[in-house]
Amino acid sequence: MQTIILDGCTPTPIAAYLKALGILRLVSEQVDPSARGHWLNHVFRLSSSLDSGALVGFFLDRYRPSPIIAPWNGGSGFYPKKSATLALSAIADSTTPRLADYRATIEAARGVIRDLRLTAKPNTKQKQELMRLCRSALPDAAVQWIDTAYILGQDKPRYPALLGTGANDGNLDFTANFMQNLLVAIDVGSSFGEERTSRSRGHDREVSEQFLRDALFGTATAPLLTSTAGQYNPGAVGGPNSTRGFEGRALLNPWDFILTLEGSLVFAGSVVWRLNAASRGMAAFPFTVEASASGWGTAGQDAAEARAEMWMPLWDRPASYREIMRLFSEGRAQVGRRRASTGTDFARAIAGLGVDRGITEFVRYGFMRRSGLAYLSVPLGQIRVAERPTAHLLRDLDPWLDSLKRLASAEGPDTYKRAIRQIEDRIFAFCNTGSTRDLIAVLRAVGRAERALATGSRSRRTAMPLQRLRPDWADKCCDSVEFRLALALASISHPKIGSIRCNLEPVKQEGDRWRWVAGAPTALASGTDLVRILASILERRLMDGAREGVGELPIEGAFEVPLSDLVLFLRGQTDDGEVLDLLWALGAMMMDRGVLSNVAKRTVSSKTEAASVPGAYALLKLLMLPEKSFKRVRSLARLDPETRIRPEPAILSRLRALDPQSAVEIAVRRLRTLGIMPLASGRAGDMRVPTFVMDRDEVDRLAAALLVPVTGVDYLYRFVIRPSASHQ
Repeated sequence: MQTIILDGCTPTPIAAYLKALGILRLVSEQVDPSARGHWLNHVFRLSSSLDSGALVGFFLDRYRPSPIIAPWNGGSGFYPKKSATLALSAIADSTTPRLADYRATIEAARGVIRDLRLTAKPNTKQKQELMRLCRSALPDAAVQWIDTAYILGQDKPRYPALLGTGANDGNLDFTANFMQNLLVAIDVGSSFGEERTSRSRGHDREVSEQFLRDALFGTATAPLLTSTAGQYNPGAVGGPNSTRGFEGRALLNPWDFILTLEGSLVFAGSVVWRLNAASRGMAAFPFTVEASASGWGTAGQDAAEARAEMWMPLWDRPASYREIMRLFSEGRAQVGRRRASTGTDFARAIAGLGVDRGITEFVRYGFMRRSGLAYLSVPLGQIRVAERPTAHLLRDLDPWLDSLKRLASAEGPDTYKRAIRQIEDRIFAFCNTGSTRDLIAVLRAVGRAERALATGSRSRRTAMPLQRLRPDWADKCCDSVEFRLALALASISHPKIGSIRCNLEPVKQEGDRWRWVAGAPTALASGTDLVRILASILERRLMDGAREGVGELPIEGAFEVPLSDLVLFLRGQTDDGEVLDLLWALGAMMMDRGVLSNVAKRTVSSKTEAASVPGAYALLKLLMLPEKSFKRVRSLARLDPETRIRPEPAILSRLRALDPQSAVEIAVRRLRTLGIMPLASGRAGDMRVPTFVMDRDEVDRLAAALLVPVTGVDYLYRFVIRPSASHQ
């Protein structure tokens, strides 16, 4: 076998990609059934019995064009339109054997048109009847093309995005353009082939060979024709700002367009196979989904008017045409048990290996509207097929995200539409990289959307609150101070007072489900000031504990942060916005103590220097400990096992009044009452209460920090407590 590097066949634009498929199909069907093709370094390689010279000779002298016609379109050449009619007549009157199938197909189509007594472009009803008759009356050689161009549904035909609306896009009929370019590329054996039209200058073998070599090998020797490839090559359609000056011409290599259309036939069999399962025409085409704005960058605003998306596969191992046909006929892209239906779904399928084996990469195309009714197939990036071990976690979001989409589509506020766009953008980025930070970014976007839902008056009637997320989110994402702080806060719960999530938003847990509660008085998380929100939640939980007769502080968390993390928060060196976003999302996570314990073991424990822990925090925190942590204090201080720590709301009121000194004095008196003797500035024998000077931000952060579950109770105790004589 000879392996030919086809530099003219690259993944972008889509014309160059389809050209590669067309070459493999035609060589396999007409010359060498054992031919193979694959992609290497984003260039197509053809392996067959042909060398490069023989490949050029085959297309020039022996290639038999597929009978590509569209008698249902007004510009197809079957109805009065000079350039299109001229090209169709030239082929119909040709004598070359290589166009025998084409001639037979044109004659059969003319017979159908006569039977329907059509003399002009058919109306909608006539068009549907004409399509139905063409599918049954045209020769077998034309069936593959027909099955690519449209699908006959029960109500109306469906058109795969790759071929516009039945091989037509705006004013451009693909089939007429195909035939006009054939007149340049091959000798049709007809006098009509020598006549010049606006898009054809007749056949010249030498010029045709130049065009062909340019198309195959990526050279640029022949001057291009003034014609267009339509949606298949956006860079060559001309128009305003497309070149120097005000407007450029549309330019085309005829062989490029011929091989592009021939390549589209690779999709034929799969369209019919998918018809019954398809709810929309685009869904019936392999690797075709509804357009998602995610991953489009600044073009995302155009996604709403996009016709569809196509994800074209690349493979790096030589494959036969039969194998490629099987690949396209299956076109598998699964997200869990369901078929991918949007661009975001497709990215998730790639990340979760829910695609066919053997594919190494996908090239994403969006069919975007341009001026008039025409579209352009715009490349939107590439994603390599590689398993992202954490991609399965995204399935936890599906029911909630679906309900949010329903809310947004029902004329919901733009807030929800922006939230969905942000979530899908983050999902797309994660599927592309698989990085932990991108997965955390997904959670942040989810948290912001949940906050928008919780504070929206209408939303709670039509969308569910975020449901239970697997503990694996914590296991896979806990890699930063901000995540640990959010996780510790989200893990706060008490049998009588409930989860901290109920302090954030008006929800209630019933079994395994969360539901909205109208007018819940415990929801305090208005605004985006994390520090004020945490202080308010701490005060609320102390009040609720007193009201319910709880004899302990209801602020115990299933996860605790090391003191080093807490010190960074007190210093204002953490990203409060990230902590708040994550807190809104992690509030819905199932707190598995086994998983959280493993996460805690992986957390780097910092030996914080004594001077780095503010003395005011250490003193106040000893009075703001849940029962589990205070047990350790009782042990260290050798207190009576029945000794209990009583909540002291006055401390919070003093901090709210920006009087940290009074707050510390209250704490010192309460500790002494318990039999615990605090040090002054850490020096033994000094019984004076230290003097604390703090600005507003420091005081606010001090109050908020008292809510955060922390490790290191032993360290706090030894830092501020005067050892008794028995301890010396």
